[in-house]
Amino acid sequence: MPDILLQKRLYDELAAADGDAADGYYRHAGPGFRLRRVAEAVDRHRPQVLLDAGCGDGVLMAEIERSSAVLCIGVDLSEVSLARAKGRGLAVCGDLAHLPLKAGTVDVAVAAEVLEHVDSPDEVLAELRLVLKPSGRLIATVPVADWFKLIKGALLRAPVKYLDQLTHRREWSAVGFGAYTDIRELFSIIATTGYSIRLLRGIFYYGWRMERSVDDWYLAGRRRCRTLWRLDSLLGRLPLVRCLGKYLLIEAAPR
Repeated sequence: MPDILLQKRLYDELAAADGDAADGYYRHAGPGFRLRRVAEAVDRHRPQVLLDAGCGDGVLMAEIERSSAVLCIGVDLSEVSLARAKGRGLAVCGDLAHLPLKAGTVDVAVAAEVLEHVDSPDEVLAELRLVLKPSGRLIATVPVADWFKLIKGALLRAPVKYLDQLTHRREWSAVGFGAYTDIRELFSIIATTGYSIRLLRGIFYYGWRMERSVDDWYLAGRRRCRTLWRLDSLLGRLPLVRCLGKYLLIEAAPR
């Protein structure tokens, strides 16, 4: 059986077992912060046509459509996820390396927590480059080793696990160690597939041992949420530490 069909079966099984990400995963502080940061980045460009590559349950499309009039097109491999996404945007089943879209028709392409799941990020990025308009933007987020994992893995040479070793092909780090890949390799892939990086932002600066406390604050009320949001925003803009958050947001333009 071709690998793409094996991947499809895996993601269908996971989607069926995990339930709707809007009800579970995105309620937590880290994923919630990332969702809002991506939606903000998209809104700055005021696109008419948005591609959500690897849209999953369509949570990002729903978030974007709440604040702007934009045609959201979501492409994903899992039909189980797409069944939930259909009420949140135009959802299409497809392979990200062979998108069912015409060249030069998309204003903003989003790949949120996608590039770590695919076998060939360069193929996916090249395909996204093809469907983008010359004035378009790529907005991508990837998981990176947070400061606790970085210290443990890079300094103590201790084994560190991925967030999800079942589906993740790779994860990145500010410094390569063990099975983690130096984030500069991803920057190189982005450059060689025809983009120039315009903006980098870190997201969620709380080690995994602190996440439960942060979640309690995040869910406790608007005032606490605003405090955490501002602190996270400040840290994410600092060049020396932006690759030490749990996620890295990359904005790139076609060359």
